[in-house]
Amino acid sequence: MPFRSGSHIAYFIAWIEMNRKHYYIYISLFILSFFLVKIDKPFSDFLHFGMKPWDPHLQFFTFMGDGWFLIPTSFLLTIGYLIYKKTWKPPLVTFLGLLNFFFSGAIVQITKYVTSRPRPYLADDIKYDSMDFNMFYWLVDNSDYRSFPSGHTAAVFSFFWMICFFIPMDIKKRALLLGFATLIAFTRVALGKHFFADIVAGAAIAMFTGTVILELYYKKNKKHAFNY
Repeated sequence: MPFRSGSHIAYFIAWIEMNRKHYYIYISLFILSFFLVKIDKPFSDFLHFGMKPWDPHLQFFTFMGDGWFLIPTSFLLTIGYLIYKKTWKPPLVTFLGLLNFFFSGAIVQITKYVTSRPRPYLADDIKYDSMDFNMFYWLVDNSDYRSFPSGHTAAVFSFFWMICFFIPMDIKKRALLLGFATLIAFTRVALGKHFFADIVAGAAIAMFTGTVILELYYKKNKKHAFNY
């Protein structure tokens, strides 16, 4: 078990019991994103052109939502934890974050293939340089028509969602982490790589799969705590 204190387990089980009733929020966000596809271009263009002077700084932040950054960073943090704690038991949150990353990533890539939404720079006939590396590139035959949903957004929310709701913390820290994940998501719009609906869908997928994974984990390790 990841926690020594029984209160931590009780805390998370209470959270799971509440969020099992809120799955419809994640599903509703995902459905809403399909409707936003029809109306999100003006806002996306406004954010992109308004933030254009900040592009060099946004390049760094957007890279923090890529798998090539998130996966090595998670392993480095795990190693640091092992050294600091002087134990060979790695933090379970790292494994769950990676599981959510690949699970949500698979759904994102399938949705990209089905929807085939053109990226913003195709509509404007402008292609912006950015630090883009697609961990699932072998599944994407033409990334220019794979805008919806945002893979970077799903990736960063996959890890941050697990950190926020697997490790007990106060609401201020949770809001700070999720706010930072949202900032990274918005850099995708600001850089002309995605529309607003794309990042909404990416976040909804990661939050949904993350909650499912956490619930299954605690169902397996604390079966008597669930009332079905």
